Amino acid sequence: MAWLEHRYAQRGRGARVAGGGPRQLDVGLHGRVQVAVAVGGHGRHEQRDVGGGVEVHARPLGAPDGPIRPPPPPDPGIMRRAVRAPDFWFLAGTFFVCGATSNGLVGQHFIPHAVEHGFTQAAAASALAVMGVFNFIGTIASGWLTDRYDPRKLLLIYYTFRGVSLLFLPFVHDAMTIGAFAVLFGLDYIATVPPTVAIAADRFGAHNVGVVYGWVFAAHMLGAAIAAWVAGVVRESVGDYAAAFVAAGWIAIVAGFAALMIRRRDQAPAAMQTA
Repeated sequence: MAWLEHRYAQRGRGARVAGGGPRQLDVGLHGRVQVAVAVGGHGRHEQRDVGGGVEVHARPLGAPDGPIRPPPPPDPGIMRRAVRAPDFWFLAGTFFVCGATSNGLVGQHFIPHAVEHGFTQAAAASALAVMGVFNFIGTIASGWLTDRYDPRKLLLIYYTFRGVSLLFLPFVHDAMTIGAFAVLFGLDYIATVPPTVAIAADRFGAHNVGVVYGWVFAAHMLGAAIAAWVAGVVRESVGDYAAAFVAAGWIAIVAGFAALMIRRRDQAPAAMQTA
């Protein structure tokens, strides 16, 4: 973005980006960048003349005809109300566990754990790469599922599945089992994000989701930091990572059932409907 500001800030006309359908990169005098994409017939776009060029704007899928209105701003004091709702703490607590078991534990300690179990660093890193590929697949699938099923039940499945995977990890000793773990845990690595965002939007309002989910995500990263440190302490104290992975597995399963405690917006008390 800084490079674009320096390169194009003095240009008042847009630059056409080639390939794949109508795309335009419009960089204004103030370094404002707007990218509008319509690819393969899956999006709707509108064109209008703007002084010698054509400006292309994407219309969000599902948006009605007519002018596109920006969403309302977040409610004033939304977090003061959110922190008084038990549902916020269930959401933040489960996402704390998500960060602890993914970024904090597996992200930081999977490779040294695998090396201690006889794998080379290259083999362990390759398994982590496979995990990343299936993470992409699992997260996309999770978004599709979240649009169709109760996100609380999806979180129960995801956290339970993650917990079982972590309970299995100390017994990984060969190429087949480490590959299986990489695939299974990868599918679930951040699959929790779409249902967590959906619950935040449903419970606290779509226009407040950016603020509320931002603080929920802070809990995620706090969990990652604490788990990374605690797992290291366990390794130094006990001599291996098994206790850390087993404990994390059971905590993840508990987090799955805790997600069921989050009420949907129509189940919340009337006084908290706008929380």
